[in-house]
Amino acid sequence: MIAKSSDADLLTALDATSYKETTKTLLIQRIRQSDQKLTIAKNNYGNGISVKGILTNVSGYHFLKRIDLKQETGKSWDDNACIPPTTNIDPLENCIFFHAKADGAAKGCRAGFTVQVLDKDSVLRGTISVAWENPYVGNFVYCCMVSKNQDNLQACLNHCDKSSESKIIGDVTIQLDENKIKQFITVNVKADNQSTAYILIGIKTDDMVRQVYGDL
Repeated sequence: MIAKSSDADLLTALDATSYKETTKTLLIQRIRQSDQKLTIAKNNYGNGISVKGILTNVSGYHFLKRIDLKQETGKSWDDNACIPPTTNIDPLENCIFFHAKADGAAKGCRAGFTVQVLDKDSVLRGTISVAWENPYVGNFVYCCMVSKNQDNLQACLNHCDKSSESKIIGDVTIQLDENKIKQFITVNVKADNQSTAYILIGIKTDDMVRQVYGDL
């Protein structure tokens, strides 16, 4: 998905076309570097159901910190074939993740993680949970759930297990509808090949803090 996309297409996917040229250049460079690492991970893994992912912190001021990581089907995150998301994602940085089905299993892979949104003083501003499933049979599905302070990873995993409809929503602590939240989280999914899903997630973190989370 990344290699075949133009710089303009990637910026559109991240809803970052209005940013400064220096910022856009930095985002593109880091995404393409991440894509190269994911290509190596997939080539090392070989054929089989898997998920390649990039999460980008489209922010100048706020930090993302991973606080939870789970896998319900597929390989354990500590398997050599997998790449778990990094613990810290600084402004304008991204993290990659690669997850795959368990060897010999007639199942796909369902997993995810939660990040906290922190300001420069490490004050909690919000929480975002992300989960996905690339099933053995069926279509790829994802779930992103925004909260002021709750880790909703298990709820997202349960959704991916039971539903074929992807969603970006807030929990009861967020008094905004789905369309509003989608202004600040972009998710683009493509089939990298017949068995691999590629997911690109962009979080406009500064805007979310100002307009979604508000004062905590």
